[in-house]
Amino acid sequence: MRKLTLNNSFGKEAYYVTSQEEADQTVTRILNEMDYSREQIFADTEVAPHPDWKHEFRVETIKYKPGLDPFKSKVRLAQIGWRDTVWVIDLFHCKDFARLRCMLENPDIWKWFHNGKYDYKQLLWSCDIVTDSIVDFMAAAKLLNLDFKNLRFLIEHYTGKTLDKSQRVTDWGAPELTEPQ
Repeated sequence: MRKLTLNNSFGKEAYYVTSQEEADQTVTRILNEMDYSREQIFADTEVAPHPDWKHEFRVETIKYKPGLDPFKSKVRLAQIGWRDTVWVIDLFHCKDFARLRCMLENPDIWKWFHNGKYDYKQLLWSCDIVTDSIVDFMAAAKLLNLDFKNLRFLIEHYTGKTLDKSQRVTDWGAPELTEPQ
């Protein structure tokens, strides 16, 4: 597990998890220590185009990207935030999703996503995980008639802090990720 340097002002620690043992220990710790009645997790995914469709993926253009299609992509990273820590689990290195599935399918644990329907589809198709008890920031913003479809704008509006999304459209299918990713 490698500690990451975050370019933000949220005061969270972040770790990049690349071994199955560390991923299982992390999720087990959360499941064992979480007070389900008072705590939730924040989750997100980053996807990489499936190798058969990588020829359609163009980072520099806005054209259709197979990474947005759950049938043409795979989940690369599962990001789990709990308390003051964020774990970025590399699912290209951690192939057994049993513990992650226990957490994400647990109906007693509320999971906060932004555009959760997208993450739901990706996790279902790539990992066979049927995420339960989802709260979606984007859907909530629409219900409140907010004009914000972008998580960065919601965070800036409500916290005054800036969320760095500069790596959002990089190649998540690379065999090894760079430090900024």
